[in-house]
Amino acid sequence: MTGWMWLIVGIGLCVAELIVVSGFFLFLLGVSAIVLGLLVLTGLFTTWPIQALVFCALAVVAWIVFANRLQSVMGSPKEAVVGTKGRVIKVGSAIAPGELGAGELWGSTWRLKNVGGEPIPAGSECLVVEAEGVTLHVTLKN
Repeated sequence: MTGWMWLIVGIGLCVAELIVVSGFFLFLLGVSAIVLGLLVLTGLFTTWPIQALVFCALAVVAWIVFANRLQSVMGSPKEAVVGTKGRVIKVGSAIAPGELGAGELWGSTWRLKNVGGEPIPAGSECLVVEAEGVTLHVTLKN
């Protein structure tokens, strides 16, 4: 792969992080690809197998060194749901036990998982009992 291709892949991964929140995983892969692209352009690594190994090494080092720092400074996806536990949320469509659905809270649509033993009818209110990433675990409100 040429250096320019690594640069394009790296920029694409960084842009993908803006669209898909991955906890900076895609961003760090993108930065690793950009660094590798610059190294390949200088003529340091010319063969594909060596480039693949260097990319993997850069990605692992970037994750070990920067992931926790970035997530603590910028906030991880888990922090996006702080304050949701105990809130009442309105369900858009029926959700069977153990299944996923959607509901509205604070003017936004959230992914919901019915962790209760009974189905949640469409339009009803349910209680947030836990947050896992960006999924809210809910039960039917009594």
